[in-house]
Amino acid sequence: MQNKEYLNWIDILKGLGIILVILGHIRLSPELISYIYLFHMPLFFFISGYLMNINKYDSFNQLLKKKTRTLLIPYFTFSVISIICYSVIGHKDIDVSATILSFIEGKRNEIYFNVPLWFLVGLFVVEIMYYIQKKLLRNDILLLILAIFINFIAVVFLNVIETPNWIWSIDTAMYYLLYYQLGNLFRIYKDKIDFKKVFNKVAVGIFVFLCISFNLLSLISPDLINYVYNSLNANSGFLFIRLIIYAISGIVTYVCLAMYIKKSTTLEYIGKNSLIIFALHWPIGIWALDMLKVQLQIQIVHSNVLAIIELIIILLILKPIIKIINKNFPIILGRGDFFGTPK
Repeated sequence: MQNKEYLNWIDILKGLGIILVILGHIRLSPELISYIYLFHMPLFFFISGYLMNINKYDSFNQLLKKKTRTLLIPYFTFSVISIICYSVIGHKDIDVSATILSFIEGKRNEIYFNVPLWFLVGLFVVEIMYYIQKKLLRNDILLLILAIFINFIAVVFLNVIETPNWIWSIDTAMYYLLYYQLGNLFRIYKDKIDFKKVFNKVAVGIFVFLCISFNLLSLISPDLINYVYNSLNANSGFLFIRLIIYAISGIVTYVCLAMYIKKSTTLEYIGKNSLIIFALHWPIGIWALDMLKVQLQIQIVHSNVLAIIELIIILLILKPIIKIINKNFPIILGRGDFFGTPK
């Protein structure tokens, strides 16, 4: 029963996360897009870290095989699908050399035929980095300190927020490693906190309250948040702290929301199929919607109401595709006996 409840809330959280991703890619108001971009990708790395059970892997080769199957195979298959959609649905000419280079490099924001796919190679790098560090250090406090330091390097010295440059999004992976680490720590320690002790209960309660309050404040009054931090932007060290505060407050808020909801058939469905939706909402959902707007001569404007309608249409467009892939082509998702592992 506990396992089922766990699956419920984590699938709900993934569902909320993928909705935020789609909304961040369509014509939502700039203020809400800015709000979403504060934490939506840290949230997905947090979820991935939570789902990581390092004890399942007896060796690095076993981990490498599993992550190649579940991340790199989908990266390849969805890239092929995206390139076809880019040509057919988007009516774009394919530059073969640029396409191959974009696919091989896997840089954040530079996979032009399907920008979000960088997440798959970025997550692959993060999981490899985390596994190696975990095996070498074996101390969660040291691992957390190291992740914070690597995050600092990525923000301050590599300027990864504005100009990601490294192949396979390695510099971006350095930034997101911290949130993956926090997700894994949450998995390990969330049931070990003794809430019978008043101090623990009060401390966790205050922390959650502050995170949710800050997240809601950034949603309700983004100008106020920007005003508070504008004077700090000149120093990248303060930017590093600011980004962590924004990300953690968003993660805590939506983890609490998912746990509060407990049961939602729609969100659980979206969460369970988050990989397909994540990979195809751009090349199929958004492009198909844009093509429909052109055909109907609908003016493209930024509107929160229209964005919600677009979100629903995109999910409806993808629903039959999700069914077809799950039933007939699970190999696209890295599942099946073809890879020598059970489904």
